[in-house]
Amino acid sequence: IVFQHIAVQRGETIFSKLIEHLAEGGVGALHFNYHRNVSPQVRIGHWIRKYIPLANKAVNIISKKPLNSPLMQMNRYNLNKLFLIMQEKNIQNTYIQMTDSSGQLGVILYFQKQ
Repeated sequence: IVFQHIAVQRGETIFSKLIEHLAEGGVGALHFNYHRNVSPQVRIGHWIRKYIPLANKAVNIISKKPLNSPLMQMNRYNLNKLFLIMQEKNIQNTYIQMTDSSGQLGVILYFQKQ
C-alpha cells in the first residue's frame, strides 16, 4: 500500500519500470487505489487541510502530531492505464483482489510476466 502515496504520473513510471525488471515467469503483487468513497465532510476537511494556510498545522496540534507533519497524499490511479502498461509489458496471468480501506477503494494486482 505505497502507490497511493506517490503522485500518479510518477507511480505509473515506477510501475512500468518494475515490470520491465521482472524476469520472464516472475510474479508481482502491487496495490493501487482507484476510487475514494468517503463522505462530503471528509472531502471538505481534506480540501481545507490542503489549501487553507495553517489548517493542517492546527489539525496536527489537535491530533498531537508534530507540527510540520505533512498531509498524507491519497492518490487514485486509472485502472485502464495500469492494465495497458501491463499488457504492453507482456503480463498475461492476472488476478485482482478488491480492497476497501476506510472508503479508499483499491485493488491488489497479482500478475506474472510471460
